[in-house]
Amino acid sequence: MQGLIEEKKKLRLLYKQARLNVLPELKEEADRNIFRLAAGLVREIAPAQVLCYVSSPPLEADTRQLLTFLFESRMDVAVPKCVGGGNDMIFYRISSFADLKKGCFGIDEPDPLICSPVEPVSDSLCFVPGLAFDEQNYRIGFGKGYYDKFLGNYRGITAGICPEYCMAESLPHEEHDRAVDYVITDRKIRKRMISDD
Repeated sequence: MQGLIEEKKKLRLLYKQARLNVLPELKEEADRNIFRLAAGLVREIAPAQVLCYVSSPPLEADTRQLLTFLFESRMDVAVPKCVGGGNDMIFYRISSFADLKKGCFGIDEPDPLICSPVEPVSDSLCFVPGLAFDEQNYRIGFGKGYYDKFLGNYRGITAGICPEYCMAESLPHEEHDRAVDYVITDRKIRKRMISDD
């Protein structure tokens, strides 16, 4: 167990450095391609609700283009707010970036004074952040554990967002880790082919 934790730590450092080292123009191009494919997946699935994190530069692929598209498409959109000390997230419905304010870790989060909390529905689509994903659609997160905990009980569709250069053949994972249904890179959408059984 300790060996797995240490391996994940090393991989986090590796992929963080890879993201910090990418040229800004290449990141922008990758972000545009990721947005195009993510918007296409939303159109194809037509979910009743979309759960989407608000990206934080420079490490995360940009989701603001995607959120703008969702607002303009009149989708039911909810973004997470980190609460308490137990790695919990609550999703709040938002209709524009004006509904956000700086929260935990300096991340833009929904303002609970003007936004309403929502329960994720079973036919929702959740976009999941990650530093790296592998060919089985498992992920290495940013180390805080919020999405690991949330995904343990989430029953909707999941789609990871990751630039192609942070894709790995295989990443270490534990029994409780959940592979996402799709991984969207700047080159393609990878659908999970292996069941969790």
